Amino acid sequence: ELMLSEETCQSDFNLEGTLLKFREGGFFAELGLDWMGKYGYDTKERFQIFAAGSWRLGELLTLGWCGSFYHYAGSTLAPGVVDNHIIQPYALFDFSSILPTIRIQLRASAFYSYQKDRVREDMRHLRGYEMELQAKWKSLYFLGSASLSDNMLPFYDKCDTSGKPYGDLLYRGSKFYCGFYDRLEFGWAPRLSRRTSLKLSARVHYNLNGYLGTEQRFSLLFLL
Repeated sequence: ELMLSEETCQSDFNLEGTLLKFREGGFFAELGLDWMGKYGYDTKERFQIFAAGSWRLGELLTLGWCGSFYHYAGSTLAPGVVDNHIIQPYALFDFSSILPTIRIQLRASAFYSYQKDRVREDMRHLRGYEMELQAKWKSLYFLGSASLSDNMLPFYDKCDTSGKPYGDLLYRGSKFYCGFYDRLEFGWAPRLSRRTSLKLSARVHYNLNGYLGTEQRFSLLFLL
């Protein structure tokens, strides 16, 4: 969710571009381009390149990566470009072969972000680490993650050359990655049919100052 939050995935689930996939044995990779805006008088040029891959080394261990390369450019009214690029390699341990009734996965990852506001010549090199534990039993699941990172949203409150804040237009991932962050999620996600699924969940958020808040979610998803 550092790159794409669940809210973004559910509210902007169309890919206006192209998607390439490759699979060979235990190796899988994909590359996608989402073109979200064309340069105009008051519309900004925006596109995001996604990359992901995994290499399954056995029943227990998988190595992989995911990346987002976001070009947030300007318009005639607000010239300028901001780069927001993130790469996250990880190691995934799957204990399903040991505990067949409960699927337990542990993922350890590190991430690096290159961000630059070209108009202001403001460049940031940001880093972080994350540990994620997921457990599933039938339609019930638990997801816990803990991360320690730099502020991954350094330009969130900054403004473009027209005075409009970058905000959610520049950062499409979770807004909690700024220091220590811990998230716990409990949910029930049954698949109702081949094209329909239901999800009920609750999330609890923490940082170094303690409890931040709770979210309750209900989703009914249709695959058209």
